[in-house]
Amino acid sequence: MEHTKFCMLHTFLLLYFFMYKFIFIILKYIQKLGFCKGLQIFYFLKWSSQNYFYLSFLKKNIFFRPKSEDRYTFFEVFLKECYQVKTLLQSDKVQNIIDAGANAGFASLYFRSQFPKATIIAIEPESKNFEILVKNTQDDTRIIAQKTALWNESTFLKVKTSDSNRNFSVVKATENEQDAFIASSIQDIMKQNQWKCIDVLKIDIEGAEKEVFSKNYEEWLPLTKCIVMEIHDDMKKGCSKAVFSAVTQYNFSTYINEGNFIFINENFK
Repeated sequence: MEHTKFCMLHTFLLLYFFMYKFIFIILKYIQKLGFCKGLQIFYFLKWSSQNYFYLSFLKKNIFFRPKSEDRYTFFEVFLKECYQVKTLLQSDKVQNIIDAGANAGFASLYFRSQFPKATIIAIEPESKNFEILVKNTQDDTRIIAQKTALWNESTFLKVKTSDSNRNFSVVKATENEQDAFIASSIQDIMKQNQWKCIDVLKIDIEGAEKEVFSKNYEEWLPLTKCIVMEIHDDMKKGCSKAVFSAVTQYNFSTYINEGNFIFINENFK
């Protein structure tokens, strides 16, 4: 009898948790997008086979992969606003943004809504992600999609396979390996675009931040005003050590928002 009661209580608590989480998510959609639009987009992302919807504050169609992890990325970027850095910057002066690990392009579109004057370099190495990134940004001449990945030097990389479209990582490769491509360093991006500084550097590169912050950062890190990034020690040991070892050599303040670290270069204030 006691065991039966315990099982019933356990089942009730699980149902309560999932119902609470479900209602919380729906309310978030309604809060940010309005009642009708919020419910409509929630339905599209979760159940519909349609692969786009119109987002009024961007004044454009957003493309996504039906019943995929794109719905989680959309929720994090547009509803939880995990890349909200506008309040920490002089937004009218933001000109140069790098979106590394651009995935489907949602972060680039979010930054466009926050910083309409900026040029955005959107970097994504995985082919299917890049395809939808291009689709989402092709009508914006100031979002430049590049099929590559960040590293600390010019070298060859390849995408390591994954079951998730959100968790692709890259590893070193040789020039002749199948699907190998040339990596991009932040200093090279700055030189190619004749940037004297980076206003916003968004990094979500599934562990490659360890390499990016391990060497050759002296050329670009002190010239970066704001970094917003996810650190992946769970995917590659030593990521946080590399990042904080580099950042603490300069005059950065640290904030946390929705699981992302935000570093603000106080020298630019």
